[in-house]
Amino acid sequence: MCRRIAACGLATLLTACAIAESSPMLSVEAQRLAQQWQAMRARPGHFAGGEWDDQVDKWQGAKHQLMQQLFDLAWGDRYDVAQLRALLGAPDRVWTPAADEYANWLRMTEWHGQPAGELWAYAWRGQHDQLLFAVESGQVRAAGWLLMYE
Repeated sequence: MCRRIAACGLATLLTACAIAESSPMLSVEAQRLAQQWQAMRARPGHFAGGEWDDQVDKWQGAKHQLMQQLFDLAWGDRYDVAQLRALLGAPDRVWTPAADEYANWLRMTEWHGQPAGELWAYAWRGQHDQLLFAVESGQVRAAGWLLMYE
């Protein structure tokens, strides 16, 4: 009986370790920011067909500031793709190197790092202004802002 309990305990521990290794662990602060992001992301704002909302649409409004914090966290802590998805969720748009817009977005984005691979876009103000991450082979290679400056 003791051996069986010990074996079950070891199996449970090994399973827990495997789950922890296969799913990204975010800090408490990162989890808090991720929750704020999901709530803010759901608000449409002017650039997504809604009414003007200073919190969402304004330069240095709440959404813009939150996205700057998310950028700093993901890039500063060198998140991998799994951690990035845990933090920000699925991207709003993805461009592969074969996409027509790809070269333009590479050129127009203020990059930190050397972009390579897919471009993952997280919308701040619809398709006008977006936070981009260049991802390749499970790693975030670069991050930056694609701003239209209208």
